Order: sequence, then structure tokens, then C-alpha cells
Amino acid sequence: MAESQQITPPTHCDPSPKSLTGESLGRTLLRASLITVLAYLLSLLFTQPFSFSAGTMLSSAEKNDFNLTDFYHIVADARPMRTLDTDIVLVDIANSEREEITDLLNILSEMRPAAVGLDVVFNEERADDEALLEAMSRLPNLVMAVGVSEAPGASGAFMVDDYSYFYPSCRGSHMHGVVNFPTKFSGATIRSFRPEFIDAAGDTLPSLSVALANLVDPEAVRKLRSRGNEVELIDYPSRTFASMSLDEVPDNADKIAGKIVLIGSLAEKEDVHATPVSSDMPGVMIHAYAASSILRGATYTVAGRAVNMAIAFVLCFLLCYTNITFKSPARALWMRIAQLAVLYLIIRVGYYLFIDKQVIIDFSYTLLMLTFGFFALDLWTGMAHYAGLLYNKLKNRN
Repeated sequence: MAESQQITPPTHCDPSPKSLTGESLGRTLLRASLITVLAYLLSLLFTQPFSFSAGTMLSSAEKNDFNLTDFYHIVADARPMRTLDTDIVLVDIANSEREEITDLLNILSEMRPAAVGLDVVFNEERADDEALLEAMSRLPNLVMAVGVSEAPGASGAFMVDDYSYFYPSCRGSHMHGVVNFPTKFSGATIRSFRPEFIDAAGDTLPSLSVALANLVDPEAVRKLRSRGNEVELIDYPSRTFASMSLDEVPDNADKIAGKIVLIGSLAEKEDVHATPVSSDMPGVMIHAYAASSILRGATYTVAGRAVNMAIAFVLCFLLCYTNITFKSPARALWMRIAQLAVLYLIIRVGYYLFIDKQVIIDFSYTLLMLTFGFFALDLWTGMAHYAGLLYNKLKNRN
């Protein structure tokens, strides 16, 4: 009887479990990466129409002017505990005549305020303005308002184009501060202020809030300028200011002494702006918030686009990878729950960083990519299925 022999397949044809695992892992990582890129491309595709002028047919720029930090401001401002600012007092001069403003300045000169900001522009000269000019001269710490616009032919430079008629003759004897806010279009939400403006000749003019803060705490202004930022965010949440009418000033000397007094209208419709915490905040109050942010050192660190996009890609990749490798009959349900949990966690972390650490990470990219992540997964699965059917059909024909 012939001895039976066991034939052993060549070892080079026997793939080890380790090599199979390595191959599967590599393909899974590649698949998750490609789906993440697809999610990014889908987010661009579906949001791109709003970048064109045709997008205005769907919605106005004002309605689209929303930032994720606005949500953090709104939530923080709704906290039950508020802080009364001890550095700044507002004086409302709505519907006041020039003579009444003159009397106010004379009274303030005797109350020893730390600084006085006059958010008023006297465009026309009047016969009895001598008393007004004399009252101003009694306040060496007075900062008067001017408005600017972009200088023609000088990129990034500004020129003073809105000022009191006596501005050219008193530039050397009185301080001036720019009242413009940095916005992209009329009616935009005021989130930030510009510390200083440079004219075509290279001379620097501070904003009204910086000029006032510099009279009270030059070191705070020095720290602000050392940051080198063209614009700085305003810290709005949970802060209020003492305000009084012109008639109430004489009886409140104790609230004015040693404080910054900002004079302006709290009811003038032409000087009302949208902010993250209010849709109709007076301009003089926004200057108060900006000055308060400077004095308290409430400055924000803003993450760059590269950091924001890196976070978005990593989290979207992890979600896609988990969805591919997670094996369960109820996988779809659990992954949807995980998606909602991650979205909630992102909002909570963003709020914590913004309010407690004054760090801004724009998670809008992340929210967008996570929203399109599962859509990209379904799209990828569908395309892979039909691609496989097409491949088998072509293979069978051959």
C-alpha cells in the first residue's frame, strides 16, 4: 500500500493574520480619510452659493451676520448675576441743546472725573459757542469724538472726515478719539473695536475707548497695543453701567469723581447698532464696553484658520472611523447618538474656552463637517455599492 503523504501549501502563499490585520487597518484608515475629505467638499459645495452675490436673493447680509461667538455672548449675558462696572458712568444727553451740554461740562469740571468722553460732533458754528469752548478748556482730560473714512489711494489708511468745526484749530490742545467701529457692511453686528487708526501721513489717532482708557490706566493700553492686533473683540456679557440723565448729574458727584464719564445719546436712532447681546445698543454704550474691556484686560486669543480646520478634520475623521469599525446591529442608532453627543460637547467646550479662558476656537467648521459626515458616509457607501456592481458587470462580460 502506498504511503499517504500530506501536502503542505507553500508558506509564501499563506497570508498571516498579522498581514491581514495590517491590510485591513490601512484600508480602513484610507477609507475614513477619503470620507472625511468628501464631508469637507460637501460642506463647501452646499455653503458656496451664499458666497456669491446671488445669495442676496435668498437672504440679506444682515440676516446672515451671525457668528458662533454671538451664541456664547447671548448665553453668558443671560446669567442671573451681573457686574456693575465701577470705572465708567454714562450721561444721557438725548434731545439736549448745546447750552445744556455747556452747563454739563462746567459742572463736570468741578467733580474731578478721571476722563470725559464727549461722543458729540458740533458740525456748525453758533454765535454763543464761546461759552462751550471755554467749558471744554476747563476739562484737560476731555476726549472729543471724530469720525474717519478710508483715505483714497492709500490702502489701510484713514482720514478724518466727520468732526466739530473747531477741530482743526484745537488738535494740539485737546485729545480726540475715533468713534468708528470696524464692520464689513452697514448694519453689521459690532463685535470688536479698532485700537488705533493711521492716516496717509503715518500719524496715529486712537479710538475713543483707547484714548479714555489711556488717561486712566496707560499700562492697560500699553499691554493692549503690545498684542499688535488690528482689531480687538469687545467683552460684552453680564456687565452693566451706571447711567444718568443730564439733570441728575449735579446730585451724583460721588458716582462721577475718579470715573470715566461718557457723554452721548442713549436714544438716538441714528447711533444704534446691533451687538451680540442686543439688537439696538447705543454707540456711546459700545464705547463704554470697549473701554471696560481694555481696563480689565479682557482680551481674547483667537485660534487661526489652520487650528480650526485641523480640529474639524480630526473629529470628523474619528467619527467616520468609528462608524466604519463599530460592529453592532444598532450601529446607526448609536452613531447618531454619538454624533449628537459630540456636537453638544463641542458647544460646551467652546463656551468654556470663550467665557473662562478668553480663547476663541471657531467650531463652526467642525459643526459643519460633523453634520455632513454621515451624509458623506452614506454617499460613499452608495457609490461603492454601485461601483462594485458596475465592476462585476464589466468583469462578467469579459
